[in-house]
Amino acid sequence: EAIRLEWLNNAWSKHGIRGYLVDKYFADGNRMFQNKYFDALDTVLNDAQVKVNEKSYYYVMRGVDNCNDTTPWSNLSQSILLKGYFDVATQKPAISWNAYRDWDQGIAYYEVERKQSDGSFKVIGKVAKEQHQFIDQQAESTCVPDYIYRVRAVSNWHVVYDTLALSYSNEVKVL
Repeated sequence: EAIRLEWLNNAWSKHGIRGYLVDKYFADGNRMFQNKYFDALDTVLNDAQVKVNEKSYYYVMRGVDNCNDTTPWSNLSQSILLKGYFDVATQKPAISWNAYRDWDQGIAYYEVERKQSDGSFKVIGKVAKEQHQFIDQQAESTCVPDYIYRVRAVSNWHVVYDTLALSYSNEVKVL
């Protein structure tokens, strides 16, 4: 279990950016750590001090220049916490999740993926950015022990940067 954050080294200061300070919070607002320092060349945080199947976390960061002045805070980046359940009305596996928050350009949509027998994931549905639940109508009712799902948020970045930014949820098993 880990959360991986990646960012562009694009903070600006007339004195040059020498590093970044990252703050981590529980989704309820309680701070986990403050001002964790990263060198300007290090644009990845692998945070293993998380319980991704139980909690959602969010992070904010700011640049530090060579005079120790800081840039304004970045936009907030919140992890997707996926929960699974069995929908009694449809007799199908179902999932729900919190809205992903981060990208200035916003979310284009969510993709729902189901784990295949070879361990890879296959997209089985696409839902609007306002929708945070999904019932797997394609799931078989017999002889399948369980299904494993994950959700990925897809950004609108391609409109500006001609590339996609993605954020993945935790994996969840639905019996």
